[in-house]
Amino acid sequence: MQVEEPNIFAPQAIYDGKKNLFSSHELQFQSGSTATFNVTMEGGKKLYPITLTLVGTINPTELQALHGSQWNQNRNARLNSITLLNVLVRMAPLMSSGSIAKGRAFLSDISPRDAPHGLEFWNGYFQSIRPAPGRLVLNVDTTLGLVYRNGDVLELLSEFIGVRDIRELEHRISGTGGDRPSRVKTAVKQFLKGLRVTFVHRRNVHPKAISGIIWESAKTHTFFEDKSGREISVAEYFEGKNHRLRYPNLPIMAKFGQHSAVPLELMRVAKGQIYRGVIPERVQQEMLKISTKKPFQKLGDLERSLESLHHQTSPYLYNSGMQIGTQFMKVNARVLRPPTLRLGQNRQVELSLRDKTKVGAWNMTDKQVWSAPNFSTLVVVRTTKRFENLNIIMRMVEIWKTMGITFRDVMPVECLNPPIDKALDQQIRPRWEPLSEEGRRTMVVLVIVEESDKEKRDCVKWWGDVCRGIITQVVKFTKLQDKGFDQYARNLGLKINAKSGGINYVPSQLDSTVFGPQDRTMVIGLDTSHPGPGSVTPTTAAMVYSIDRRGVDYRCKIEFQPARKELVERLNHMVSSALRDYYDINGNKIPTKIIFYRDGVSEGQFEQVARDEIATTLSALAWVADRVKEPIPSLTFIIVGKKHHVRFFPDRNLADGKDNALPGTVIDTDITTPEPNQFDFYLQSHAGLLGTSRPAHYTVIHDDSRLSADTLQQFSHDLCHIYQIATRSISIPAPVYYADVSRLSPPLPRC
Repeated sequence: MQVEEPNIFAPQAIYDGKKNLFSSHELQFQSGSTATFNVTMEGGKKLYPITLTLVGTINPTELQALHGSQWNQNRNARLNSITLLNVLVRMAPLMSSGSIAKGRAFLSDISPRDAPHGLEFWNGYFQSIRPAPGRLVLNVDTTLGLVYRNGDVLELLSEFIGVRDIRELEHRISGTGGDRPSRVKTAVKQFLKGLRVTFVHRRNVHPKAISGIIWESAKTHTFFEDKSGREISVAEYFEGKNHRLRYPNLPIMAKFGQHSAVPLELMRVAKGQIYRGVIPERVQQEMLKISTKKPFQKLGDLERSLESLHHQTSPYLYNSGMQIGTQFMKVNARVLRPPTLRLGQNRQVELSLRDKTKVGAWNMTDKQVWSAPNFSTLVVVRTTKRFENLNIIMRMVEIWKTMGITFRDVMPVECLNPPIDKALDQQIRPRWEPLSEEGRRTMVVLVIVEESDKEKRDCVKWWGDVCRGIITQVVKFTKLQDKGFDQYARNLGLKINAKSGGINYVPSQLDSTVFGPQDRTMVIGLDTSHPGPGSVTPTTAAMVYSIDRRGVDYRCKIEFQPARKELVERLNHMVSSALRDYYDINGNKIPTKIIFYRDGVSEGQFEQVARDEIATTLSALAWVADRVKEPIPSLTFIIVGKKHHVRFFPDRNLADGKDNALPGTVIDTDITTPEPNQFDFYLQSHAGLLGTSRPAHYTVIHDDSRLSADTLQQFSHDLCHIYQIATRSISIPAPVYYADVSRLSPPLPRC
């Protein structure tokens, strides 16, 4: 369009890949502010009308206001300005050959790597302009994309499903191959729906997207031929076109539009398509292995990326007068002190930053948990013949005893034949059936499975958590080896104790400004979980809240709502219910302070959260306070972000043993928001085990308690050390993590 109309588009405009076109001058259309152009897709003949309409202008002063002292209160103006800058930055790399867009990143076909399941990995780079105090900064990161492999559709689909040949694929789809047809059909839809393909029998046709699936073979699916009016099968039609099908009985074809049905064997996957379905487990593992890089390896990749990003050679940046520096920023940081933890028998864990190989971690050797329930029976369930050594379980029980976790007796059980839920009922019903609901919480069922047995694990969890109200713990038998057994047994004991309502350790003293002697402080964590691509299950909202004076004992509320809705619909009910629980447990008193951590919210939703969820929470606090005749609790509302691309690369003398930033590293200047109504900071509270650590991004958008920056940073860091089933600090505060792992799936099919 721009090439064919040089008089209108000179210099050329830039496009965001969606619906926005930006031009450095007002385009001169014959009919005023709107014009329609007919364009063809690359390699195609069909004309498509494209209508351009002037919808607004961006004044240079609006760009300056992004980082200056005169913050622009007009949100749309800010978003338009930032969008323009981001499009300017990404135009040159996207216009280079072999690049495809993935959000704010681009992927390159240079040196792709084969992935399992008919896919491949493409390397790429993420770029995003961000306002900062007194400047604009460009956030750059490496990324790895998952792309469909170029090749025969039928072969790649077979690899995706995990079948050896087309005959097995036919049996699996028909339900004669020992698998549920619905599960196979779901996987087929996931791979094919929307996939752009080329045609073996029509080589000059532009790639088309598959619009649907026909679960019928080419031999049985018939239609009326236009010329003769006779009814023929798809297989007969293609045989008449000199394309005799190899697999006419395969019960699946691709649909294009309303009436076209094409056998899969006549199609090839068009190059350069991002896979957007559920990522198979093997692909996830391979993806993690490839993308995990040590800090200085990652920094080297980023420094070498500058050539691929075309910052110094981009004609779009040059024509706009925009310049980007060639050096990464150096910013000031502080390192917060770790908390002291208290355990049973008045023992303490003093964490130190001196030994950089052990920062952020401790162990439970020769230590007891803070508190444990009176356990009754440990049921040990063997589901694999490969595990026969019950003595090692007794060894583990003895280790737990030294930790203050004691079982009255141990009951070995065999459940070698599925379904495991029925086997568990038959074997141990006499033990659990007479028990009250409270009594069942003192029984633990330890199920020993094969190395990888997700279905069995899900079935056990469904049986224990939903059907019977019994604590279960699934263990891979390969973990019960001599190497590292003592540490593994202790970590398993911590899990079981925490699940059963015990407390493993508590902070010696949380910040007195937050947990003062006169304060009753409740800490809340809230997160939402959305269904995967193609799923019809609802979104889950999970909220955990503390009920004690130490901020370590949590309860949970879970609600379901329409799929992919981020803001929580029944937050009023969840908060009110949490306050009533606190009131009942704490002598008819409600909290005086609420510290609310909200996870899973993108920066574009901050204003909506401030308008809806904070208002809803304040309303719930006022309603409960009025009912119990208590003062309204103060509210501090903090959004915790994990899905960002900011990384710390400390000087080597300031790094931990793996060259990551030390746990407790905080940055609250230079790269934070200039918005006057928000305060944000980056805090890395954990010691990285693999690769380059990602700090958490905290944004305070409401604070009745008027807590200082230092107080909130230290308090958040302390909460990262009280996750009850780990002997190391974690990356986000414990209540946020609890909410994250509590986002239960809707009811699973019975196993």
